[in-house]
Amino acid sequence: MEEALQQLKDAAQNVDAATRQSLLGQLQALQLELERPNDTIKRVMFLNCQMAVVRVGIDLKIFNHLAESQDPLKATQIAEKTGADAALISRILRYLACTGYIKEEAQDVFSRNHITSCLASSDTQAGMRHYFDFLGPIYQSLPSYLSERNHTSITDPTSTPLHYAYKTSLDPWSWFQTQPAKSLAFSTWAAAREKDMPAWLPTYPLASLGSGVASSATLLVDCGGSFGQQSQLVRDTHPSLTGRVIVQDFPAVLAAAPARDGIEKMPHDLFTPQPEAAAGTRGARFYCLRQVLHDHSDAQARVILGHLRDAMNPGGESVLLIDEIVMPNSGAGWMDVHMDIVVMAGLAGMERPLGQWEGLLGEVGLGVREVYRYNPETSDAVLEVVVAEG
Repeated sequence: MEEALQQLKDAAQNVDAATRQSLLGQLQALQLELERPNDTIKRVMFLNCQMAVVRVGIDLKIFNHLAESQDPLKATQIAEKTGADAALISRILRYLACTGYIKEEAQDVFSRNHITSCLASSDTQAGMRHYFDFLGPIYQSLPSYLSERNHTSITDPTSTPLHYAYKTSLDPWSWFQTQPAKSLAFSTWAAAREKDMPAWLPTYPLASLGSGVASSATLLVDCGGSFGQQSQLVRDTHPSLTGRVIVQDFPAVLAAAPARDGIEKMPHDLFTPQPEAAAGTRGARFYCLRQVLHDHSDAQARVILGHLRDAMNPGGESVLLIDEIVMPNSGAGWMDVHMDIVVMAGLAGMERPLGQWEGLLGEVGLGVREVYRYNPETSDAVLEVVVAEG
């Protein structure tokens, strides 16, 4: 047994992302086989407690103190650094060690491990604040919200568990702007997550499919493109491609976006038709929707997609690139299903399996030509979509 475990530990140091995910899935299945059902249930019951204690550790900078120290620290030393009661610190440290976030060297002596260093990062701490401080109350409200509505699907973005938890009538994004601390935590975490995600461009044949566009024509319309990160990626990766690159988003978003060479800004609401031909956004070679549609119900998504279909040239001349989680029709991964509940509870949105994507697109006269998967750790993929024939 010990030899088999050591082989697994050694293998974990030198595996690619796809193999790592496969190993994790098998080990999690093995854990459930080894656990008695009551053990599994007890572990789930304490998950809220675990998140809360980690959040306390962040407030007290426990992870930072341990990550910065070359030597193990006594509980009394950490208490002195944090200014917290020594008895409380000892209990918090014992819990964090038992759950694997720090290492216990001896009685009341602790050191860092690889997870400690991650939790000392300001980006990770922003993510923990986002999930605990902002999403926590929404998760807590979900059972009551659904019970009071006879467990019907959440499709109205003006009445979600977010509204129920925070007692607001504002739309989610407007409400978010009234919460500077929560907004900062989210934006910091989102930027860090974006930075760590694999890029889709190496997987998609943009260079060959995007060649031959006249300099006065439009190569790409980045719809709901925020600060234009994807547009910049296209320009940086394929500098030889000609044609205009246009980023569309709300005026306030574009006003905060940096100026980028070779990229135009155009205020636009995705729930309205694309501007007339003179604006250059009709008949573009590519349109891009990146992590936009999962924020919306099918009804809202049909409106957005319908306006883009009307702007696209038929016959495959225009291509809509939808960069989203595309879950398999069965056997979805843990990150995919977690994100599905997050966007459902906060925005009345959803993460969709491939079959649901195909059905949704077919309803508005669009079809999937190809699926390009680019992230082996999740179901992130680019759907290559064209106007359906006939």
